[in-house]
Amino acid sequence: MAKIKMEIYVPFLGCGCRPGMKIDSNLEKLQQTLIKLKKKYKNDIAYLIYSLNLHLNRFREHKELVYILQNEGDSGLPAIFINGKMVFHGHYPDYEELETAIERFNN
Repeated sequence: MAKIKMEIYVPFLGCGCRPGMKIDSNLEKLQQTLIKLKKKYKNDIAYLIYSLNLHLNRFREHKELVYILQNEGDSGLPAIFINGKMVFHGHYPDYEELETAIERFNN
């Protein structure tokens, strides 16, 4: 069982089956970062990505997300939780930022 659990809440996930749909480059970079982290931490890390357009109830379960959405709208996303603690919101962290947060909040 993974000891590092990440939940990533993004404003929108598209469907690759729709031709011509623009792909969010920030989300693509985040996915590459997650692949690198998975290679480093192997089975010690697990992550789930939730999108506002597909997983609204998951957003409602976090009071922090409800607050962000009410006060900042979806510009307050993404929000990233590590082991239940929100560590980022409003920007996509790079590899170094995520790695530092994992080390800090992995307890």
